[in-house]
Amino acid sequence: MQYLLGITSSKTVENKKFISDVTKVLSKKTTNITKGRSYSSILSYTAVDKYDAIWVDWQILVNNYSDFHKRLLRINKQIPVIIFSEDNQISGELCTNSELLFAVIPKSEIPNRIPEIIKRIQKYHSLLKDASESSRSYLKPIGFNNFIGNADLTLLVYQQLIKVSRTDFTTLILGGSGSGKELAAQTIHKFSIRHKQNLVSLNCAAIPATLQESELFGYEKGAFTGADRTKVGKFELANNGTLFLDEVGDMPLDLQAKLLRVLEDNTFSKVGGIKEQKVDVRFIAATNRGLSNMVSKGDFRADLFYRLNVIPIELPQLSDRGDDIVLLILNLIGKMISKSSIKVKSISWALIDRFKEMKLHGNIRELENVLTRILFHTTGSVINENILKKINLTDNQAISSEPQGNDSKQILPLREVEKDMIEKALEIYPHNLSKIASILEISRSSLYRKLKKYELQE
Repeated sequence: MQYLLGITSSKTVENKKFISDVTKVLSKKTTNITKGRSYSSILSYTAVDKYDAIWVDWQILVNNYSDFHKRLLRINKQIPVIIFSEDNQISGELCTNSELLFAVIPKSEIPNRIPEIIKRIQKYHSLLKDASESSRSYLKPIGFNNFIGNADLTLLVYQQLIKVSRTDFTTLILGGSGSGKELAAQTIHKFSIRHKQNLVSLNCAAIPATLQESELFGYEKGAFTGADRTKVGKFELANNGTLFLDEVGDMPLDLQAKLLRVLEDNTFSKVGGIKEQKVDVRFIAATNRGLSNMVSKGDFRADLFYRLNVIPIELPQLSDRGDDIVLLILNLIGKMISKSSIKVKSISWALIDRFKEMKLHGNIRELENVLTRILFHTTGSVINENILKKINLTDNQAISSEPQGNDSKQILPLREVEKDMIEKALEIYPHNLSKIASILEISRSSLYRKLKKYELQE
């Protein structure tokens, strides 16, 4: 692979060591490294040669990022950009003009993170190469279609979505609340041969069970009290297109049997009608419930489950998506500030680390909820972890509470306990930071910062 490395011309001992470390690690992966020392030289190199990724120190871009990003987009709309950020904060400029962002990494972590990022870059380019013509232009370094992220599990989802969109197979999308199931269905339809026809959705959890049948199949005039006209159902509206059944686990058993028939022979009758209608529909279903467990309990038909579970695609939890949370935070804040007068100068890495440690069961939806509250309560243009004290967090997100009883002398400052635990972990697992981070239940980036904070050696 061929890389372009953007580094500052600073001759300080610290910068020389950083450049040496980065070059050394990159050189183990490729001999094709071009160095640029200004944002204009990076653009010039990119215009005349083909690079697989650009690695660049934020100091080069700090006063010219918007112009750099716009000009780079005109040269190559799909080149991954990995930015070396300051260790304490990320510039708010990265919340906008982020289409080419592949990763934003604190400078102190870069040498250790390069091998893992390179593997993801390779997977990204492989996916780009194999993508269909219609989907390729929507595959960007920051994400695919309206998905944001490029973690290993996320890239796997993109691969599955692109592949299944080329088929007409029934697809079952699995994932927790707020993980993007509806977006996945929209993506499959968008790149399918049915994209010019309707994508019709029915959320089974949002409609009373007694109304789901008439919503799906429609009804004839006079079918029941109040049916003063004929109603067209979702199946009829989706003919030749795609029908998306969201939260299909909430569909009542009697309706499941009727749905199964349509899946088997593509025919149905309106409620109160006797005439059978034939439809040509591609089925996509989604659920946040364990359908196999529901089958074993008798709450979901086994035959319907097998009909729906032809191509299962599981969307990962946000907590399993690594660096995606950084790109999601930047992207979500960018969308919010574009619709308001709020200005964001910088976001602290400490706040991002806190998000990585939170148990966001609502996934991206919950992340957006908390970020909205943070922006609402922020009085300046700098967003840091202190803002969390002003907003209402759930029990999973909260950190501390007032001490109970009168034995406060037995309670040590948290920083002392934290340092002690990290030291003990280093003694037991020397040089194994991944294991230590896992045991301490914190992210690797958070561990790096704590090592630096307490002046501990790896």
